[in-house]
Amino acid sequence: MNGRTTLVALVLAALLMLSVPLAQAAEDPSEDRVITQNVYSALAKEFNAQFSEPVEVTVKTFHGVVVLNGSATEREPILKASEIASKVAGVKSVDNRMTIRSTY
Repeated sequence: MNGRTTLVALVLAALLMLSVPLAQAAEDPSEDRVITQNVYSALAKEFNAQFSEPVEVTVKTFHGVVVLNGSATEREPILKASEIASKVAGVKSVDNRMTIRSTY
């Protein structure tokens, strides 16, 4: 191969390698929806069994990173929410922004 043919082959190989991550990135929104649904299901199952006080939580997922927002009347359910979410398949990390609300 001459220099020009080698360069073209390298450029084509690089483009081919880049197309795989781009294709995976396009799938993220649907994967994120599945993760969000699975986190909601896991939280509902665990919270109904363990806590008598209501826990308010919303779940959003961005590229496998789960963000928890909401509140509880004590710290334990907030910590448990992170633990539960982190065990769901596909979760890369959990950003727990939940707060403790007063009971007044």
